[in-house]
Amino acid sequence: MWAMTYSTTRHRHGRYDMPTWLFQGSPKDFPAFDNYLRNYAEISWHVRQKRAAEEIYPDDEVYIWRLEGNHPGTGGIVAHGILTTEARVIPDEGKKSWVRHQPGPTIPSVDITLDDVRLTPDEGCLTRADLLEDAVLWNMHVVQSPHLTNYKLTSEEEERVATLWRAAKR
Repeated sequence: MWAMTYSTTRHRHGRYDMPTWLFQGSPKDFPAFDNYLRNYAEISWHVRQKRAAEEIYPDDEVYIWRLEGNHPGTGGIVAHGILTTEARVIPDEGKKSWVRHQPGPTIPSVDITLDDVRLTPDEGCLTRADLLEDAVLWNMHVVQSPHLTNYKLTSEEEERVATLWRAAKR
């Protein structure tokens, strides 16, 4: 008898491979970074990597990574949300004005509904230092080479980040 096997990855809207993303931002480029995350449940983010823009769909999970900027020890995963749009080029209408260096007019953006913002270790953020000590996450692309804006997590990274994020909730 033939048996069908299913992947253990999430399945929504007919997609079996539901990636989890990590979007990075820098307080150097965006001085109001923390305020933006803390004060808005609906945010926009640029998608600078063409491949990422082609693979992003509504309902994908996303974590927000804050670079340390001029404040050592503050970098790491500080928020979680769900993508609500595909990557698309839209008129500015104030959505891109929060960054110091405006992207070109062909850089797409996505909208994100934030459901959990943790800006400090006391609130349960996952610091870069913590991730460097983790046996799975120490080698994440964003930890070792933080030069991109959008990162697609591997399934192993996705599971480990989700586990640590749940465990760190205060």
